Amino acid sequence: DIRANEQIGLLVMHTVWFREHNRIADKLRLYNPHWDGERLYQESRKVVGAAMQHITYKHWLPHIIGPKGMEILGEYKGYDPTVNPSIANVFATAALRFGHTLINPILQRLDSSFKTIKEGHLMLHKAFFSPWRLVEEGGVDPLIRGLFTAPAKLKKPDENLNTELTERLFESGHAVALDLAAMNIHRARDHAIPGYIEFRKFCNMTEVDTFDDLRHEITDPEIRKKLQELYGHPGNIDVFAGGILEDQAEGARVGPLFRCLLIEQFRRLRDGDRFWYENPSTFQPEQL
Repeated sequence: DIRANEQIGLLVMHTVWFREHNRIADKLRLYNPHWDGERLYQESRKVVGAAMQHITYKHWLPHIIGPKGMEILGEYKGYDPTVNPSIANVFATAALRFGHTLINPILQRLDSSFKTIKEGHLMLHKAFFSPWRLVEEGGVDPLIRGLFTAPAKLKKPDENLNTELTERLFESGHAVALDLAAMNIHRARDHAIPGYIEFRKFCNMTEVDTFDDLRHEITDPEIRKKLQELYGHPGNIDVFAGGILEDQAEGARVGPLFRCLLIEQFRRLRDGDRFWYENPSTFQPEQL
């Protein structure tokens, strides 16, 4: 799949987890020389999956949905076979794409002394579909150091996605550069996703008849004015556009609508998964 090379920062993460899988498999083979390759693979996969679940829910999600969001999500109470753990259309095509607001326009690359490597930092548009840079420009470590030392991009009312994503997306691989924000809006339309106002109703938010009714979630009057010029009526606002333009909720990196949709999805993913890492049937207490 060509998308494995989509962005060098992602490629670094794939490589680190791939190596972790193999590290665990080597250890398990020492302790269980009677296991065949399939058993070693599945047991290693299970441990790596558990690590990713733990990091996502205990270390990442609290920063995204904030303390109030985590309180609404609640603690794990055990597997519920009545919960459908599949991915909601609106989550895949709109809500989780809030993450595009966190992406920096520059990938920092640092040596073991945390100084810039001789090849320099990497502009994001040069990181798309360029896996050769991983081989020829310092390997995995400089990028990992850059990722964990640089803060996420600051979301601003007038710049939610950086211009490397909206003006120069996949520039190296396409005759014409793409616009990720526009793609997100169009993808939701392609998937027949209802608009922003409909999902406000789903999340029990206040009713909206005018653009002034959005003032509690989209406090910048200039942004509301732009929305009115573009959409004419609040009922026409796309769910991605409306959700991404909301002010961040208290202690969160998303607005109220996307927080609601993220909580709903991450609850389903956890409670409806019989292989969830905290399910007593998945690991022995000592393993956990």
